[in-house]
Amino acid sequence: MKKNILGLDLGTTSIGFAHIIENEKDASQSSIEKIGVRLNPLTTDEQTNFEKGKPVSVNADRTLKRGARRTLDRYQTVEKI
Repeated sequence: MKKNILGLDLGTTSIGFAHIIENEKDASQSSIEKIGVRLNPLTTDEQTNFEKGKPVSVNADRTLKRGARRTLDRYQTVEKI
């Protein structure tokens, strides 16, 4: 009996994948059909910040801005009461 296996490696700047066909009765007939990786390169701003030692990612920056919006909303809600 043969099994199809799809392996994924999800990283912060890359996605790796492998398609394997495994023969359960005879391991010597198992094979790797396809293997690869897709890279998501850093933008110039991210590269500059990384070289300066500032490891703030795009998502971390978005999270900080969202937190500031929520704080402002809370302040405006309390002020109206």
